[in-house]
Amino acid sequence: MKTVKWAISTEAFEKPGFPRIEDALKRNNIEYFQSAFNSNTREYSDIPYSTDECVVLYGPIKFIRTKNKGFVPGAFGFKSDTNTSYYMSQLNPNLFFNHDAMYLPFGSIIHKKEQLKDIFGKYIFIRPDSGFKTFTGFHVKIDDIDSELSSTSQISNPSPHEMCLVAKAKPILGEYRFVVCNGEVITGSQYRWDGKLDVRIDVHDEAWMFADKYVAKANWQLDSCYVVDIFLGEDGPRIGEFNSFASSGLYNCDMDKIVKEVSALAAKEMFY
Repeated sequence: MKTVKWAISTEAFEKPGFPRIEDALKRNNIEYFQSAFNSNTREYSDIPYSTDECVVLYGPIKFIRTKNKGFVPGAFGFKSDTNTSYYMSQLNPNLFFNHDAMYLPFGSIIHKKEQLKDIFGKYIFIRPDSGFKTFTGFHVKIDDIDSELSSTSQISNPSPHEMCLVAKAKPILGEYRFVVCNGEVITGSQYRWDGKLDVRIDVHDEAWMFADKYVAKANWQLDSCYVVDIFLGEDGPRIGEFNSFASSGLYNCDMDKIVKEVSALAAKEMFY
């Protein structure tokens, strides 16, 4: 395989007891550069690779945005296609957990309480349309929506015109993250069970099969490498959301499988 290098900044992703992508790169003798975050300047150190080298980027959103300067393949999946309104229009709507969603500007939601209650009932789910998420999605009782939206505004400061997905709040039993690479689900990890963080290397068979059949093998692909979250609900597994590979936490996924498969894909895209 032609030489593939990785430029990473993984401090934000590292949790005690979780596997580290840096360790997998070392075990597989893949050259990498760990970009340090300077807490004083709020900047990441420059990547010492040239754009004529094959470089895979992996790290937080700010790292990708500021350091992805024309590298190939660069940041897999880091694009506006991770907006929910985009990817939910590319596949059968019934494949999605929030298939009943509608879209409203953040500033308009508070004025639509009665209409939303008529459509969805007492409880709703709200998240940004953007895959780069100015705030974390949340469930809320419509009667409590004023205080919840006020709190979100103070903490995350979304603009009033930011488009948001609004859907009926539905129970989620399990949540799983899968890495799709070159049309295959290569690894996955459970990260939440019954609403609580519960990271495991094993995943529900139905969730894996659903991801492989309806996502990895679909005609439309977010990119040649990306991650997809599958939610296990009352109607079985459904697509929760798509995210970039480049800036997603990988929980207990098989890091060795990831660095091998993604590096092979990077070499293919760069050299062949």
